Amino acid sequence: MDYMGYNRAQLNSRRISKVSKKVMVFIIPSLVKAGPVQTEVRFPYRGKLVNSYASCGTSGATTTTIDIEKCDQVAYDTVPRWESVFQNKITIDAKNKSNRTSTEPYSFKPSLETVNEDDHFRVNVIEAGEGVRDITVELVVELDVEEE
Repeated sequence: MDYMGYNRAQLNSRRISKVSKKVMVFIIPSLVKAGPVQTEVRFPYRGKLVNSYASCGTSGATTTTIDIEKCDQVAYDTVPRWESVFQNKITIDAKNKSNRTSTEPYSFKPSLETVNEDDHFRVNVIEAGEGVRDITVELVVELDVEEE
């Protein structure tokens, strides 16, 4: 095998054949207040919600409760109707930095786990812990990938 053939084979062996998951990231900078966050994200793929994670730069003295809401494209263009994707919402316990240590784990609503192309998402802070700052929320979607 010549040098170019060897390099090509090495590169091909390290390539990822398909991306199977994508992550939406919502950032709420500074002091966090209760209520819907004005940033809304369109997700241009089909898939299924598989994971979520929330963390904060400065933990709150009390519990922080976070919801993620979904709206389909048709409703978004007319009269947006936001629905929670969670059966049990994300909580960051008092004096903790993420939901990984939460005493109440989140769960998705089975009826809203499916993500359709062009669904929109937003964060709604249900309860802002006292003094909580700089929240980052991740929502992981496993894509519907067609095999070639």
